Amino acid sequence: MRKIKVLLSWLVGMILCLCNAQAGHWTCNPSDFQYDMVAYVGLQIDGAMVTIIQDYEVAAFVGDECRGVAVCEIVDDRGFGYYSLRIRSNEESGEIVTFKYYDAVHSVEKELEINLTFEHQAIVGVPSKPLILECRNRYRLTYLLDGAEYSVDSITYGTELVQKDALTKEGHTFSGWSEIPETMPTKDVTVEGSFTVNRYTLLYMVDDVEYKRTELEYGTSIIAEAAPVKEGYIFSGWSEIPEIMPAEDVIVTGSFEIDGINAVITNKLVDVYSLQGVIVKRQIPMEGLQRGFLTGVYIVNGKKMVVK
Repeated sequence: MRKIKVLLSWLVGMILCLCNAQAGHWTCNPSDFQYDMVAYVGLQIDGAMVTIIQDYEVAAFVGDECRGVAVCEIVDDRGFGYYSLRIRSNEESGEIVTFKYYDAVHSVEKELEINLTFEHQAIVGVPSKPLILECRNRYRLTYLLDGAEYSVDSITYGTELVQKDALTKEGHTFSGWSEIPETMPTKDVTVEGSFTVNRYTLLYMVDDVEYKRTELEYGTSIIAEAAPVKEGYIFSGWSEIPEIMPAEDVIVTGSFEIDGINAVITNKLVDVYSLQGVIVKRQIPMEGLQRGFLTGVYIVNGKKMVVK
């Protein structure tokens, strides 16, 4: 019973192939042409030989004119075989012949990559080693960045793939692209990458001593720390602080200044300097300081002194 089914399948395949040249997707009238040549061909799609050849029709063309439709030649009960193709012309030689195939199962027509120069009575290929007609389809290569489409290309099967360069973005670290095949396979390919927000250090220093340290993401709004308090001193205020965290560490500084002459000087003689380092008064007692200075900032014993 099994042998009968296989034999019937084989006979159906042969009948379908013999019908191709007469009632297929393309037609060619031999009486319209004076010359011919013969080609024995096989069909290869995306690197794989077509084995069930009755599912595909192959034809020869000069420009858009069909010059011959191939006949399936089944060689075993699995439907394997080759195509015999008589190619027609009204010129004895010189015309460029191209090929197409039609996928009857999916109703798809495609051009094949190889071409021939017509030569009357020439024979190309043999049944045991047919000329291979190859079709390489195109597939989508899509790059996604943070889940959104970054680029899309249509790439021919077998084309060598070169991964895109790593991306850069201020304040971020790129993950790198996901793995990509060496050549374009017989399917669409998706490559993914993403950015991660960097964190930077915000450091507060008071009188050159670390006061507070925190880590903030790039672009985060910065709210300045409250001014520190120290008895007998006035805080100078913080140095300039950016509104948002930049793509680098930030150091903010501040200092304490002695509040008034009495906090610096007791009953002794002192020298007093301006902020520019110019001596204002030498060896004067505390009473002299209280009477002789205008409002401002001075240097006494190496420290700032504020006179209100």
